[in-house]
Parts: sequence; structure tokens; C-alpha cells
Amino acid sequence: MEEIKEYFPHPHIPAQPGMPTFEIIAAIHRKLKSNAASVTSTLGGGNHGLLGLTILPATYQTVTGHVFVAPVNPGSLPIIAPTAIQPQIGEAVRQHKERLKIWKKIQRNGSHLKKPNTSDIRRSLPERTPKSTCRVSKCLSQRYDTAPLFKLRRYNSSRTG
Repeated sequence: MEEIKEYFPHPHIPAQPGMPTFEIIAAIHRKLKSNAASVTSTLGGGNHGLLGLTILPATYQTVTGHVFVAPVNPGSLPIIAPTAIQPQIGEAVRQHKERLKIWKKIQRNGSHLKKPNTSDIRRSLPERTPKSTCRVSKCLSQRYDTAPLFKLRRYNSSRTG
């Protein structure tokens, strides 16, 4: 599973010490987006890889003109109607295998896209933010929203001190 990261344009994104600034967050986000876009996928129109995992859905739709819908876990067994005949059962099994394959690919790649520095970014979020459920795109957008406040505070304190 580690070999997946080696094919990313940025396979290793080092942790950043201290409070993340807007510039650090933007640089990390650019690398994550580049990594996500490098993975081949038919989701979200098929031309932008897994970019939809690293940006907000509205942003993805604005940029690409398509909706990115990440697949959900199809479960361990296919759903087969009680009255299904052999060809229908075979098709249900085939579709289930394909959905499971796509879902597993997204899980593998998505976990590598989420690992770098998101724990650092989550730690720096305001306390009221539910960090355990923070999706990468939402987590980064919240940091983008609060980073200018940190920059302004630092600017003001450097002028008075």
C-alpha cells in the first residue's frame, strides 16, 4: 500500500512546526491537490483524478463543471433481489465487485491524501471544530478562513511591540 504514495508528484510532505500560516496551508493544499489529481479515476467527469477529495464540492463543480461524488462502501455482499434469475444475479455480483474495487481504491488513495499534516492543521483549528470528523477539504478551508486573522494579529503585535 505504501507504493501508492511513491507515484504522487509530492510523495512526502514534511510536517510544519508551529502554528500553520496561510502560506504554509496554501502550499500543503497545492501539493495535496496535485497528488489527488495525479490518480486516474472516472469519478467527477474523469479528467481530474481524485481532486474532489481535497477541495469542497462546490469548488470542484465550479472548476470542473462536474459533480464529484465519492463512492460509499457497497458492503461485503451484493444485494440480490429474491426473485432474481441467474443473469440478474451475475450482473448484480459483477456490479458489486466493480463498486467495491472503486471504493477500495478511493479509500487507499484517500488515506494517503489525508495523512500529510492534516493532524497539524486540525490541532490549530478553533476548539469548537469537531476535529475527528474534519474532512481534508473542509479542514483546510477552515484554516484558510482563520489564517488571515493570525496574520493580522501578528502584524498588529509587531507594530505595537
